[in-house]
Amino acid sequence: MPAMDSSSRSPPRARHSSAAWRSSGPSSSTDGSTASPPQVRIGLHAAEAQRHGGLYRGKGVHVAARIAALASAGEILASQDTVATAPPTVTLSSPRVATLKGVSEPLAVVTVGSR
Repeated sequence: MPAMDSSSRSPPRARHSSAAWRSSGPSSSTDGSTASPPQVRIGLHAAEAQRHGGLYRGKGVHVAARIAALASAGEILASQDTVATAPPTVTLSSPRVATLKGVSEPLAVVTVGSR
């Protein structure tokens, strides 16, 4: 990624695959005993993103976070366009249409697995 020079007013932009994850449970119980590990929900979406220091921002990052919020515990959910060229070792569910908060158009998403 190119560095931002002093004459530039905006951060560099690049196409990145945005991934977001959320934990769906605690990793330990309140009494200190070890519980089962948390199941994460992962959302994938490829889009333009802006880099701000060590963070990425932009609509694509927002969409990835919304896709992660739709995923079930232990599920990898991706926008259909993002995984359209996935290798044959990756299995994809049938697409379903999702309405994402803060996104004007519905988006086709698929569950991602492996063989």
